[in-house]
Amino acid sequence: MYYWMSMVDLQSRKSRHEMVTQRGNEIYERHLCLKGRGFPLWIPEPNKRLPLAYQKRGIAIGDVGIITRSGAFSFLFNICVPSDDPINPPLLPEGFTPIHPPLDALDVAEFNEFKPGSYLASASIENLQSGFDARLVDLGQFICPDH
Repeated sequence: MYYWMSMVDLQSRKSRHEMVTQRGNEIYERHLCLKGRGFPLWIPEPNKRLPLAYQKRGIAIGDVGIITRSGAFSFLFNICVPSDDPINPPLLPEGFTPIHPPLDALDVAEFNEFKPGSYLASASIENLQSGFDARLVDLGQFICPDH
């Protein structure tokens, strides 16, 4: 007995398998990238082994690092501060000097594109209000309101 599967069936089966085996951060990354919203960090907190000065400040403009497979930012050094700044490690690339001229506050645009309670979703996702003012979105993800 022969069983025939079309290419569409094979692609559908493959897609379902990939969706099942994808990690949460990969799904999050894919959805935000599809919306043109950049590359999100699944784990935005700084590494607890970094200097306390960096942990207090967190990720900032000028940070050079690697986005790990698990979606964290692995900090290496910052190009906006001198080599002896407490956030930079003792070993830096040979000939390291911070960018010159240094960034000015006016070089960085800051604005709020989304208001509290906003969400990004696929066209197939509907914003539903429950009796206790929260939203249920995307297959059981629960997002608490901003108050």
